[in-house]
Formats: sequence, structure tokens, C-alpha cells
Amino acid sequence: SSFAASYGNAAYGAMREKGCRFFMKRYVHLFSIFFRHSFATTSAEPLDFWTYLLGKLIRMGLFFVFIFSLFRLTPTLAGYNLAGALFVFATYNIVDIVTQVFFFRGFYQLQTLIRLGRFDPILTYPISPLFYIAFRSFDLIDLTTLIPVFILLSWSVAHITVAITVAHTLLYLLLLANGFLITLSICIIFGSLTFWTDELEHVWFFYRSAMRCGRYPVEIFRQPVWFLFTWIIPIGLLVSFPAQAFLGILSWHLMIGAFCFSLFFFYCALRVWRYAIQ
Repeated sequence: SSFAASYGNAAYGAMREKGCRFFMKRYVHLFSIFFRHSFATTSAEPLDFWTYLLGKLIRMGLFFVFIFSLFRLTPTLAGYNLAGALFVFATYNIVDIVTQVFFFRGFYQLQTLIRLGRFDPILTYPISPLFYIAFRSFDLIDLTTLIPVFILLSWSVAHITVAITVAHTLLYLLLLANGFLITLSICIIFGSLTFWTDELEHVWFFYRSAMRCGRYPVEIFRQPVWFLFTWIIPIGLLVSFPAQAFLGILSWHLMIGAFCFSLFFFYCALRVWRYAIQ
């Protein structure tokens, strides 16, 4: 009997592992289909693509002009030199662009699907409706703007005077992922609110406006504004904390607090989503 029990547990474990691999393979395949479809849609309108891209690059360039002009008048900004400030700006763009590319548009368009009665059939699909809404549409124009952002990031890293270690780089990447989880949670909560009201246009614009504050180090704000833009409107967790970790100036208790905040926030977002689609 012990042999049968052991064999049964092993067989169940193998079946479960196989099921998990099939599950992951299916969602990766769906992700690639959604991505190719978005690419085909974007490339079908080349004039819109290039004009929209040009507008984004001009807006980014104007901020460079502002930063360089600012540092002609002062050597530091909240303790950051020019390279450090541009590193914060590059980090902000990475968080903002990745959010825009992968899941912001899907949740923003959810209100249109609900208004037209096209969300109900999605609940019958053999996939997670949350996955479908989050990743069914990609903003590939924003994806191309990551090229100049990574060039700026490389330049700023090359001109940062502090010693950069492997540990600092790893913490930076972990806190970047932490920031993506927070932005995903925000989108999930805003998307969930759409099931109760479709008057959320200004809420999404508020989110976009608040995100622009991340272009500057959150240390420029005094209390209680620093607390507001760190733990209530978590711009500091998204941008400043990863940059501070990379520069080795982020304390451990703030770092642990950032990870705990994102996990709890994501858990709350999932609970709100499940309640909304019931």
C-alpha cells in the first residue's frame, strides 16, 4: 500500500507539473499572438506611427533641455548631480514606457468593452479574463522610445561617480520589477472601478499626470509631500527607490517596506478585481 501511495503521489506530481507547463506554454503562446496582432495593427498606419513617435521624442528632448539648463544654475538637485538626475529620468521612462506598452492600454480600453457589451463573452473564454484585458493590446510606438532611454541610461551610468556593485544592480532590477507590479495593481484597480461607473476618464488622466512627477527625484519634496508621493501616490516607490538602490543610498527598511507595499497592494488589487467581475 505504501508503494501504491508513493506511486500515486509521484503520478499526481508529474501530472501537475505537466499541467503547469501546458498552462504556461498556452499563455506564452497567447502573449505572442497578441503582440503580433498589435504589431500588424500599428504597422498598417505608418503616418500615425511616425508622427506620434516624433511627438514623444520631441517631448523627451525638451525635458533634456530643461535639465541641462537647470544644472547650469546649480551643481546638484536634492543631492543628485546631472548624471544622477538623468538616471532618475531614465528610470522613470523605463517604468512608464513598459507600463504603457504592456498593460495600460488594455485596462484603459476596458470601459469601452463594457459600454458596448463586449466584455461578457470574454468571461466565457478558456483563459483568465484579467490576462486577456491586461495583455490583449500593446502600444508598440512607446516600445521604440525605449531605445533612446537605454542610451540615456548607459550615459548616466558611465558618468555616475559612485562605485556601482553587482548587488546595487540586482537591487535596482528587483525594485524596477516591484514598480511594474505596483503600476499593474493600479491599472487593475482602476479597471475594476469601470464595472461600477464609466466616468473614469479623469481618473486615468490623474494617474498619467501623477506619474510625470516621477521625472524628478522624490527627495525634492518636504514632509508631508514626500510621504504623499511615496506611500499614498507611490511615485517614489516606482522611480526614486530603484535609482537610490542603484546608487547605494536607499536604506534597508525603506527597501523592505517597498516590497511589502507592492505585494499587499497587488493582493488587494486582485481581490477588488475578483469582486468586480462576480
